[in-house]
Amino acid sequence: MTEYTEGIEAEFWDEDPYADALAHKTLEAAVAIHIKNLCGTGPEGPRVEFLECLRALTPRSFFAWKRGAVHRGMVDAIAANLAETVVNYELEELLDPNGMRPCDKELLRRLETAFSAVLHEQLIEAHWKPWHCDRVGQVTLTAVQMEAMMREYNPHWF
Repeated sequence: MTEYTEGIEAEFWDEDPYADALAHKTLEAAVAIHIKNLCGTGPEGPRVEFLECLRALTPRSFFAWKRGAVHRGMVDAIAANLAETVVNYELEELLDPNGMRPCDKELLRRLETAFSAVLHEQLIEAHWKPWHCDRVGQVTLTAVQMEAMMREYNPHWF
């Protein structure tokens, strides 16, 4: 974490405020890719006009992103759909179609509660990571700041 990111809890950084594919886990990585794409620098080193390019393109803002939460209401809705599917299957496939009884509301409630608990404990807490991210911060850097950052992060560029 750099001095620029203090107080910002981010999982990803990007120069695009509407990014839909986030890959840069640090501000430095996002800045490096931004410079490489716009100023033509890379592992082989910067082009001659690298610093002039950097100065012409700044100040630049970079946006902090964090994965959104899986909300309890979303999981409860999935659990309710599962419970309804099970009850409908029971009524249609397992019971006499001529002797169908109305849906047992207590059974439906118990199934919803059980499915919700399983989804929360076994899937969400252990495996699910939301795809969507929320923007949680912004940092604007000058050419001098970006150059200093890259001298530390990518010293082979200089």
